[in-house]
Amino acid sequence: MNSQGRVIEDIEKNGFSVSAYLNGERIFASLKAGLLPLAEFVVKQSKESKNYKDLIIGDKIIGKAGALLVLNLEPLFIYGGIISIKAKDLITNRGINLKYSELVPKILNKDKTDSCPMEKLVTDVESPEEALNIFKKLFSLS
Repeated sequence: MNSQGRVIEDIEKNGFSVSAYLNGERIFASLKAGLLPLAEFVVKQSKESKNYKDLIIGDKIIGKAGALLVLNLEPLFIYGGIISIKAKDLITNRGINLKYSELVPKILNKDKTDSCPMEKLVTDVESPEEALNIFKKLFSLS
């Protein structure tokens, strides 16, 4: 099975919230919910001077916030279990290969009563770098 298939399996069958492969090797996986594990991964990787053009990454839920974070690494392929229309557009407009299971109008909060608070933080943000700085401050990541 190739790395794309393994990322999809990690998210859909193995219960990971985030999974990432580089050159056929899993370099990150998390069972934690929310945006924090993805933010931690992106912050850590953005400090390294590696080329992530071959990065294959998947996330259980990708909204605009998650898409902007991942775009900092310019991956080859992104998989989203659930993805919002805004996230899909951001990713595909940059020419990145994308696959997903479910496309939704927007990502909701846990109670499904309003938009996700992470999405609200990036409503007017279009720059991956700006989003990264927002979440570095929010989660106290450096």
